[in-house]
Amino acid sequence: MKGTDFRESWYERRLPYWLLGLVVLAVGLGGLLSAQAIVDGYRKTVVYQQAPVCEGDGCVQARTGEVRDRVTGERCTSNGTNTGATGGETCTTTYSLKVVWSGRSQWLEVGAEAYTEAGTGERAQLRLWKGQVVGLEVLGHSRRYPPASQTDMWPSMALAWLALGVASWALASGRVITLLPMGFGWFMVSILIFMIGPDVLMWSPPVYWGALTVLAGGVTYGARAIFRF
Repeated sequence: MKGTDFRESWYERRLPYWLLGLVVLAVGLGGLLSAQAIVDGYRKTVVYQQAPVCEGDGCVQARTGEVRDRVTGERCTSNGTNTGATGGETCTTTYSLKVVWSGRSQWLEVGAEAYTEAGTGERAQLRLWKGQVVGLEVLGHSRRYPPASQTDMWPSMALAWLALGVASWALASGRVITLLPMGFGWFMVSILIFMIGPDVLMWSPPVYWGALTVLAGGVTYGARAIFRF
């Protein structure tokens, strides 16, 4: 048995328990801090969602603006391939209007119909939360934008998922060679989480955290069953 262990490469051996313990402790602390940031962001976002349209502190403020310019662009994301003219990218057209109001101006992304119909000088109705534009309506076309408290949660959500993944690897395997198969499964599931996770969190925090736990266990034991480690 000792001879077999001796012949194993360093990346095939399970890391020492004391080192794995430090890894779990470190990522656990990072996960707790991320969870706290997510909870704080959630609470602030709920305050915004429940705020009435009025003037003063704690209100979503209504402002009237004017369209001054418009522009189109492209948003590209990697599709995991290197074939085709786009070099492995999937691109979508974006549409933006430049809106001015109360001495301020901002480019706001809108849908294709609003972009086509809204010309220069068109009136625009805005909704502001703590100085940030969270809503736009022009010619009957409306668009909502997440408040800063919600977008600020996204890095913390990514860090919490990463911490959960590293902790699962340390507890289930602890071998460097298994990082790749587990990491691949973790990455594929993370795409789904980042697409619908923020909406699920705002709908029901218990469902969000429960889903993370179930997905973490599924990815970990699925990888173990497939790659037999």
